[in-house]
Amino acid sequence: MKYDVIIVGAGPAGSLLALELGLAGRHVLLLDGSKFPREKVCGEGMMPQGVQILQERGFVSDSLEAGYRFFGIRYTVPGGPKASAYFPSSDILPNYGVAMRRVSLDQALLEQCKKLPGIELRLGVFVEALSWSDKGIPRVSGGGVEASGDFVVGADGSGSVVRRLANLEGVAPGKTRWAVRGHFSHAPRSIERPQVEVIMVNDREMYLTPLSSTSTGVIMTLGQDQLKGIQGRITAALLETLKLSGDGFCMELSRSELISRVQATGPLGVPAKSSFGPRLLLVGDAAGALDPITGEGLSISLKSSVLAAQTIHGAFEESDFGLKRLRSYHKTRLKSIRELSMLTSLVLWLSQHPQLAHRIIGNLGQQPATFSKLLGIAAGTYGIRSLSPRDACRIVLGI
Repeated sequence: MKYDVIIVGAGPAGSLLALELGLAGRHVLLLDGSKFPREKVCGEGMMPQGVQILQERGFVSDSLEAGYRFFGIRYTVPGGPKASAYFPSSDILPNYGVAMRRVSLDQALLEQCKKLPGIELRLGVFVEALSWSDKGIPRVSGGGVEASGDFVVGADGSGSVVRRLANLEGVAPGKTRWAVRGHFSHAPRSIERPQVEVIMVNDREMYLTPLSSTSTGVIMTLGQDQLKGIQGRITAALLETLKLSGDGFCMELSRSELISRVQATGPLGVPAKSSFGPRLLLVGDAAGALDPITGEGLSISLKSSVLAAQTIHGAFEESDFGLKRLRSYHKTRLKSIRELSMLTSLVLWLSQHPQLAHRIIGNLGQQPATFSKLLGIAAGTYGIRSLSPRDACRIVLGI
C-alpha cells in the first residue's frame, strides 16, 4: 500500500511527527516493533523547550499538567562540593521542566495518534527490509507489512533499524556508556522547587528525577566494562551505588520499594553518519543520540520532529523531494542542538576527569548566576553568546 509518509518508531519523536503530518492531511503509516504501553529506560525529565513544544500543540495537555514540575538541576560530589541552579525566567520558555514516566508520555501521544483518521497505527511490526523502487520511492517490509511512501522516517531510537538499513550508521565512541534505571516509592518529600539531582559517585553518575512527591526515577550511568561486572545483578548494583553515595536521600531510596523492574540500556550517545538519505529522514535518537547525561534527549527528539515536519510539508507543497531540501534539515537540526548539547559536553568531560569535577562543581556552586546561565543555554532560553569570558573564568578558575 502507498502512503505519504511511513514512520518507523512510535515513541515521542515518531508520534509527534505523525500528529504534525496527520493534522496537515497527510496519510501516515506509524509502525513500531513494541506493543504499547511499554516501559523504556529514560531519564524521564523533559527540559523547558520540550515542554513548550508540547504545550503549544496541546496534544497531551492533561498529561503535562499531571506531570511533576522541576525547576533546575543540582550537582553533588559525595563528601565534596555541590552546585545548584534554577532555570531562568523568560518570556520565551517556561522556567520549569516536567518529569513523567516514559510509559505515560508514550501512551498519551499514541492515544492522540489513534484519534486522527489519517494515521494508520501498526504495533508489534518489526521492519526487516528497506529498499527503493526504480523511481526512487522507498518501501519497507516486515511483520506481514509491505508499504511504500513518498518519505520514510526513522524514529526508532538509538539502535535504529532504519538507520542501519539505510547505511547511515556513525562510528561509535571508543568508550561506550550504559544506563541502569529503576523507580522507587518513598515517604513524601516537601520541596518548594524540586530539582533533578545529579550525584557523581566515583566513576558512575546517579540521576534522581522527582516523578511525584512520593516517587523518584533513578538512572545510574556507567562504562561498558563496568556493566559486564554487574551482569545478572543490576538491581543489587543500583542499590549498592545509592548507598555508596553517602547522600541521605539516596540512602533512603536504597531501603525503599522498587515499583518497576530495573532495566539497562545502551550504548548511549550512538552517532549517525547523517540524518537524511534519498526520501528518508532520521529523527530523535535515530538521528544520532546525544548522551542523555543532562536530560536534553526528549527535548531534542521533539524539536527534530518539528523540523522534520516542516521539511516534509515543504517537500509536498513544492513537489520537491530532492536531497538539497533534506540536507537543509540535517544542517538545521545540528545547529539547533549545538547549544542544547553544550552542558552535556561539559558534564561528560567532568565525568571523565573526577579531580577537575570537584573543582568545577565547586566553582559553579559559588557562582549560581553563571550556573543558571548554563542551564538557560541547555534549556534553550539563552544562546551560547550569552556566556561571557568572565563566565568561562568563573567555571574553570572560580574567579
